[in-house]
Amino acid sequence: MLNTFMAYLDQFRAVAGLVGACFLFCRHAVARREQYWGRLGMYGGVCLAMGFAYVSLEPMMARLPYVLYGAASVGYWLTVSVLVALAVYRCYDISPCNALYRCLLGFTLESIVTTYIRYLIVMMWLPDLPQQMPVLYILLCIALYGVTYYAAYRVLARYLQQGPDVLQDTPSTFWLYGTLFFSFQLIMYATNGITEWVVPVMHADRTQSDLIRYFCVGIRFLICTAMFVFQHFVYEVNYLQRERDLVAQTIKERSAQYEFSQENIEFIRRKCHDLKRQLRALELADESERKEVLEETRRAAEFYDATVHTGHEVLDTLLTEKNLLCANRGIRLSCAVSAKEMGKIGTVDLYTMLSNALDNAIEAVEQVSEPGMKTIRFSLQTRGNMLDIEVENYYAGTIQMRDGVPQTSKEDTANHGIGVKSIRTLARRYGGDIAISAEDQIFLLQIAIPLA
Repeated sequence: MLNTFMAYLDQFRAVAGLVGACFLFCRHAVARREQYWGRLGMYGGVCLAMGFAYVSLEPMMARLPYVLYGAASVGYWLTVSVLVALAVYRCYDISPCNALYRCLLGFTLESIVTTYIRYLIVMMWLPDLPQQMPVLYILLCIALYGVTYYAAYRVLARYLQQGPDVLQDTPSTFWLYGTLFFSFQLIMYATNGITEWVVPVMHADRTQSDLIRYFCVGIRFLICTAMFVFQHFVYEVNYLQRERDLVAQTIKERSAQYEFSQENIEFIRRKCHDLKRQLRALELADESERKEVLEETRRAAEFYDATVHTGHEVLDTLLTEKNLLCANRGIRLSCAVSAKEMGKIGTVDLYTMLSNALDNAIEAVEQVSEPGMKTIRFSLQTRGNMLDIEVENYYAGTIQMRDGVPQTSKEDTANHGIGVKSIRTLARRYGGDIAISAEDQIFLLQIAIPLA
């Protein structure tokens, strides 16, 4: 009875530890899908059921020839691994490639704990511990998982919070990481097979058996360490690539800023010319026409005065710049700003995030043919301890969404369509996120960032 209980406990330890490790590396970086807890319960329950079923199936599998028994066991646990990866993909708003990336981190972490518990403590150091002192064994497992996972959370998981898109979601990347995912599993199962199946049937003394087992344990630790280093290297390379993309985007924005300045100069010249013409008309107009010319002059001056005063330097600069641009292009930009505290958001990040949002809105509204729909609504408010930003505009045609982000319709996909992803990345950098809706030709971008 005790042996059966410990067998089920070992399966629960392995499967629950695997799911927990994978979800640990998604906690700070990836947004949850709708009905998260329901999905977690369903997929986590299936994974646990598969683990528990192995206790009953293993005696029957053990009757197979030695090679078939090993192959059946490996195939069974590979299926469980795929189900865990599917659970991550279905519970979090993440692409298949990046689900494999974060699952591989989780599998590596859980393999380290299993190596300590199963192959060092139980198999070599204290083989009688689970049967003679089951409570102490359970407490030891909880302590090892707790300490190791907490250390991984503090050192690695919180560091890898750049966002869900660490890898480019391409077929070649998917097959590469799929191959790496299964290769890692096969190496772990190979060392399992040697320590659990091969060594017991070998006619070797205790010293030789221990040397082989220690060698396999060393291989497991070496592979796990190499996997963490490789994953960290992939993350750093991606981070540098994003930095290069940001520099390229900055250069492009500066070029656009130069064009915008030229456009503004021409705009101001036209308005000055209009004002001079109207002042001349005032000099020549008789009393009956003077009132009408004065009203026209006042409207021209109001149209020219696009300065925005919010009390925040970055917002004043940005909104004045975009207001002038909109006025020059026949677009009405309405601004409602009631928040002066931006929390811990950096000046460059705030400017980049809002500039991208407004530029996307301006570009979309320019495609609208109806003059009355050439409007943009910008709102920035604090609600409780959250900073809420909304940009709403009309758009023409249709918008295709993928992973919660609108896809660009331009051929130059390398330089277009990264604006919303950049906004999402910046929002998540400060613990926030974005929400997008596109219905009835109205596009709404919502950004929520905690102030504390």
